[in-house]
Parts: sequence; structure tokens; C-alpha cells
Amino acid sequence: MRRNARIGVTVAVLLAVGLTAAHGAETTEARVAAGIKAAGLAAAGPKPFVEIVCPLMQQQAEERGLRPCPSSG
Repeated sequence: MRRNARIGVTVAVLLAVGLTAAHGAETTEARVAAGIKAAGLAAAGPKPFVEIVCPLMQQQAEERGLRPCPSSG
């Protein structure tokens, strides 16, 4: 129960920060969308190791002129 309350407070704070951090020229809808996106990213947590490392390894392989791996699908 306490964990749910903590998550709720975190999401509310992120929404508030997202709304106040947006520039004054933006519309309210854009600020709300930015806050929702920020809250969603925070709720999703960190990216898995594979999502971070694989693109970097692919970029390094391309820079070295290596052929891409065959797809498994």
C-alpha cells in the first residue's frame, strides 16, 4: 500500500514538473502531453541493457565496415 502511494506521489510530482518546465509560449495541451510523456518514461523505469548496448554495438560494427548479422526472423 505504501509503495502505491509513493508511486502516485512520484507521478504527480513528475506531472507538475513537466507542466511547469514547459515554456510559456506552448499551449496547455502541449504542456499536459509533455507531463504525461515524462511521467510515462519515469514509470517505465530504466531501459534494459540490450536496448542500450545493441544500437551502440551496431553503430561500431558499421563504422568498422562489418557486415550486419543475419536476422533470425
